[in-house]
Amino acid sequence: MGRGLLSLMLAAVTGAALLGAPASAAPPPPPTDVYRPVRGPAAPAEYRYLQKTLPGQAIPRHAHDLAAAQARRLPVVGGRWKSVGPTNIGGRIVSLALDPRRADTLYAAAASGGLWRSTDAGQTFHSVWPDSWTQAMGAVTTAPDGTLYVGTGEPNPGGGSITYEGTGLYRSKDGGRTWQSLGLRDSGAISAITVDPADPRRIYVAAAGSLYNGGGDRGVYRTEDGGATWQRILAGANEFTGATEIVKDGDRLYAVLWDHRRRPDLRTYGGVGSGVFRSDDDGATWRRLGGGLPAAGPDVGRIGLAVAGDRLYAIVNKASGPFEGFYASSDGGDSWNRTPDNTDLATSQSSFGWWFGKVWIDPRNTEHVHVAGVALLTTKDGGATWTADGTSIHVDHHAMVWDPRRPGRVYLGNDGGVYRSDSDGDGGWVKARHEPYTQLYSAAISPQDVTRISGGSQDNGSLRSWGGDGFNEYLGGDGEENLIDPTDVNTVYACYQYGNCFRSTDGGDTLTYFSDGTTFKRRNWFTPVVLDPRNPKILYYGAEVLNRSTDGGVTW
Repeated sequence: MGRGLLSLMLAAVTGAALLGAPASAAPPPPPTDVYRPVRGPAAPAEYRYLQKTLPGQAIPRHAHDLAAAQARRLPVVGGRWKSVGPTNIGGRIVSLALDPRRADTLYAAAASGGLWRSTDAGQTFHSVWPDSWTQAMGAVTTAPDGTLYVGTGEPNPGGGSITYEGTGLYRSKDGGRTWQSLGLRDSGAISAITVDPADPRRIYVAAAGSLYNGGGDRGVYRTEDGGATWQRILAGANEFTGATEIVKDGDRLYAVLWDHRRRPDLRTYGGVGSGVFRSDDDGATWRRLGGGLPAAGPDVGRIGLAVAGDRLYAIVNKASGPFEGFYASSDGGDSWNRTPDNTDLATSQSSFGWWFGKVWIDPRNTEHVHVAGVALLTTKDGGATWTADGTSIHVDHHAMVWDPRRPGRVYLGNDGGVYRSDSDGDGGWVKARHEPYTQLYSAAISPQDVTRISGGSQDNGSLRSWGGDGFNEYLGGDGEENLIDPTDVNTVYACYQYGNCFRSTDGGDTLTYFSDGTTFKRRNWFTPVVLDPRNPKILYYGAEVLNRSTDGGVTW
């Protein structure tokens, strides 16, 4: 999501600065007509979706995997591909895991960038995932013997962007050098993997399911033979109810189910199937936990759960996206208390709580808890009071893991990449310096200078390869369309979400807002802006009507 969703203009949302021009350049003036449609599931996002579908159909199951297989059969022409960056920006991390046998070795699952390993305590990362396989990641974990498990498909559904499905569960016994498929191919997205510490052949998987197609492998699954066979031990209320959490704590299993689906014109991120479930007999029977938690109903959205013995915490969001409540239990989930209302905690979920749904308990202090949100929320008294960190680290958090070898060391994954703290996550964060998994919505190049590369990135703004050290951001928010005039490298265009676009004649050092000159009633998350291939002074801008400029975007 956009960093704080345009926080300079929309004071209701917390986040980092929107307009991130280099220090030597004056930031562009605040736009006069910043366009932000109704938030949440009703916000327009058809453009990218309809590019990838057939009329009246959802995105086909395994569409990416099938297309990749077809591409591999095509004759190879041209030179070999090589990475040109960014390596200094980072991107969305959805899951983290530590290697139990190698100190300072960390695995990071990138939302649509595969799996990465660091052997220097999170400073630099290198790929340990095949380039030709699905790059959509959902979960990574390690067994006590060091075996690595990865669940593919991202479980965090986008607001305007496309969320990509995976191809099941995979295992590596050699630190990611080679991989073996373990099935659950129709799981759509795998959100959590738990290996029984007493029996590493017993594995539990939370399968969120396809966001676009009902049915398939969704719910909680268990294998007793290391993945050779699977049994679904918890099914949802309907064909769009999947599992987002599975936790084994002693003799008990806890699971979170989430009822959600997406269509081109609507996102339904909650429903009667959403809830917290517990089994006291290894999954033979389950019951939905109540005792103070919201009752089953159409407005129950995504829920985040953390378990430490009899101490449990749950954050609940409404189906429409906003915060509903934070709950604590001291009896294993039999009864729950809604913790005191807190503005920082509620604000942290903004209008898109379905982007987060994570709670983490300090393994040495069950009163010390972190909660994922736009800002990172922290309580040291079990939810009575909270502090928010939305400035020292990137926003929009998804993953956290404590290092048992080094007391106080915590790793954090968010939309900006990987961070490390040696203060139990209460500050002192250090960002990774080499993390080449930035998620790009668009890219622009110039025949005049092939070293000039620009791109719109998820939650990291519009990036350029010139004007600073490495890649640098010259417009904030979610970077969307980026263009470079093929006849003049200094004439560039950049947008953030919902068609808020700028033009520049000095390579992006100064920017002029032009969307206020267009005609529109509604604009998509990714609003198309296109240069005429014969005359770059002619631009087209697509809202619900088509706009044209013949003077490089000055007038429309």
